[in-house]
This record gives sequence, structure tokens and C-alpha cells, in this order.
Amino acid sequence: MTNQVTKGTVSPVTSAGFLRSWYTVILLMFGYFLAMLDRTILPTMIGPIQRDLHITDTQFGLLQGFAFAIFYCIAGIPLGWLADRWSRRNLIATGIALWSMATLLSAGSSTFTYLFLARIGVGVGEATLNPAAYSMMADLFPSNRLTTAVSVFTTGAMAGTGVAFVLGGELVSLLAAHSGFQLPLVGHRTSWQVAFICAGAPGLLLALLLITIREPARAVSKGTNVDSHSESLAALIHFLKENRASLTLYFAGFSCLNMTLYGFITWTPALFLRVYHFRPATVGVSIGTALAGCGISGLLVGGALADHWIHAGKRGAHIRVATIAMAAALPFAILLSLSSTALPGFIALAGLFFCLLLPSGAGPAGLQLMTPPLLRGRISAIFMMIINLAGLGLGPLIVGLLTDHLFHNVLAVGHSLCVLSLLVMPLSVIIFRSAHLRARRLTSC
Repeated sequence: MTNQVTKGTVSPVTSAGFLRSWYTVILLMFGYFLAMLDRTILPTMIGPIQRDLHITDTQFGLLQGFAFAIFYCIAGIPLGWLADRWSRRNLIATGIALWSMATLLSAGSSTFTYLFLARIGVGVGEATLNPAAYSMMADLFPSNRLTTAVSVFTTGAMAGTGVAFVLGGELVSLLAAHSGFQLPLVGHRTSWQVAFICAGAPGLLLALLLITIREPARAVSKGTNVDSHSESLAALIHFLKENRASLTLYFAGFSCLNMTLYGFITWTPALFLRVYHFRPATVGVSIGTALAGCGISGLLVGGALADHWIHAGKRGAHIRVATIAMAAALPFAILLSLSSTALPGFIALAGLFFCLLLPSGAGPAGLQLMTPPLLRGRISAIFMMIINLAGLGLGPLIVGLLTDHLFHNVLAVGHSLCVLSLLVMPLSVIIFRSAHLRARRLTSC
């Protein structure tokens, strides 16, 4: 890459600055927690939602994947542009308020179309968070601490996903004993509709709390031909063209990772319910525990490992973490997909989440270090657009299509996950290996 600013970011040199930086990360982490809670609570309630709204596996794949991802991605580019020019703090606060309201509106769903439109609103709101948050953290931390900061931020996503599984499973279990709940102002709601209310309401409070953080000063590029007018479209296009091979490999590798991750996050509840015959509450606790425990552990280990390699002067550290992670994850994915009993399946699930989450902080952090500061919002938005179109848009949908149209049996969801794994995960290792060789030549990290 032409940019060599990896050690030129603003570093908190005082204890007060250090504390402010981490306070910002913690609030952003809670934002990511709520984003993933609102995003992931849907698959935990697949049974009652399919029954009440009369939708197929393919339609459910559209709700969880395409409806969210396509508008998340479309909105991401202009919102990334705003992140490069406007207050990133205010942009994130506005987005949190928007996606929280859309989640609350999901509680009123009585048809597939209504819920589809509500999920679009969630996607547009959540598109504000990551590009602006990554850009802020890159201006708050030096290069050899950035991956740890981004990994801590991303733990919010795993905690939110874990809580979504537990909350959704518990509320679905209540459905067997209660026909629903009578709530003030909104009237009668089923348990899955109450779950949407519980997930959406806290975001409105967090949006107000974000006003307490400071907007960090933006770093200035050094040793790069992206000048002070780098907010122009021409500068963005020049950077993309000049680094198209490196960026293509980087984006493709993490797209494969996301396809695998969201395919399993979306359809593992159905696997546990249909094949292992778990109760909904047990499914939620099992998957939530694996995500919150092993997923967060993987994130923190991956972040520390990448920062250690950067500190040791090894280039391509972030891609190296991703290559190792995907190679290690494949056996766990196959075991989980094909196991017919619960204990091996749960062990495989824990190992799979640990491996798949190892590079989830390293990927965005590495991209920040390769990008000029005044382009970070838009480059991050493009990155999120591509990996989420592949991950959220295609991962869940491919599994649903395979189950409905190849295997013609809802009990074959594990076989569909196995096909996805065998197609995507070896390809990701090859792509990451190629990206690693290029990254060692073109970046200082």
C-alpha cells in the first residue's frame, strides 16, 4: 500500500487521555453489543416466527440475511463518507437511535413483508457504527495497541449475540405456558414480539450516553500521496485503483470468513432444535455460552497475538492470524455439521466460534493501518459492505436454499452447513495466504 501512517496515529500519552480512550471503546463496545443483540435475536426465535408468520426456510434466510445486509451495505458508503467529514460520535448516536426504533417496530410484525421492512431499518441504522468506530479508534491508539482495542470493541458483538440466543430461547420457552403478554400502550404481544421490545429499548438510552465522549482529532497521513484533500472522490478512487489487488484479496478472505460465521450463527439453532432435539431455552443457553465464552476468548487472543507480532516487527500480522484461524476452524465446522449427538456438537461449536472469532478484531484493525486517516470511514464502509453482502447476505441464504432445494428435508440443515464449510473455508485459506504474501511487501505492519 502507498500509505505508511501506521505509527502516525494519535496516541494517548497521559493517564487522562488513556482513560478517555478506553471509555470511548467501552461505550462503542456497548453499542456493538446492542447492534448484535438486535441483529441476532431473530434466528433464536425461528420456530414461533415461522409458525406465526407462515414463512419458509428460504424466506427466513432472506429476513436474517438479505433484508438486513443489502440495505446495511447500500447505506454504508454514504455513511462512511459522513464519518470522514462529520462528527463520528454524533453519527453513531443517531444510528443507534434509528436501529433501536426499527427493532421496536419489529415487535408489531404480523406479516413477512412488515418484518422484512423493519429489518431493513435495523440494517440502515447499524451501518453507521463500524466505519465511524474503527476510524475513531485508529485516532485514539498507536498501531501496536489498535488491534487489542478493536478486539475489545468487537467483544460487544459476541456478548450481544450470546445474550440474544439466551434471551430469545428463554422467551420462546415461555410461549408454551403463555399465549402472550398484555403490555401498556401496545396491547397484546407474543413472546417473540416481547423479545424485540427488550432488545430495542436500551439503545435509546445509549444514544444519549454517547454524547459524553469526545470526538478525537484525526491523524494526518505521512509518506503518502493522499493529500489534505483526500476527502474527494478522486482521491478515494485513486487509492482503490492503486491498491486494488491487495484490497481484493483482503476483502475476499474476510468475506469467506463472514459467510461461514453467519451461516453457522443463523442455522445452528435450527440444527440443535431439529437434530439434537433441544428445547428452545437450552439451545439459547448452549449457543449463547459458546459465543460469549469461546468467541470472546478468541477475539482477545487474536487481538493480542496480532499486536504482539506487530510489536515484534512482523509484517502481515493481521492476515497471518486469519489464515491460521480458518485452517483450524474447518475440522470443527465439519464435526458440528455432521454430528448426530449433542456433546460432540457442542464441543465442536465452542472450537468453531473460538477459531472464527480469532481474526474478527484483526481484520478491521489491519485495514485501518493500511488506509490514510482521511479515507478510513469510506474504506471501512466498503469493507463492511462487501463482507456483509457475502456473510449476512449469502451465508444464511445459501444454507436455507440447500436445505429446501437440494436436500428437500429440514432435518438436513447440518448437511447444508457442511457443504457451505467445504466450499468456502479452504478457499479462504488460499486467499489469505496470497494476501499475506502481498501484505508483507506493501505494508509496514
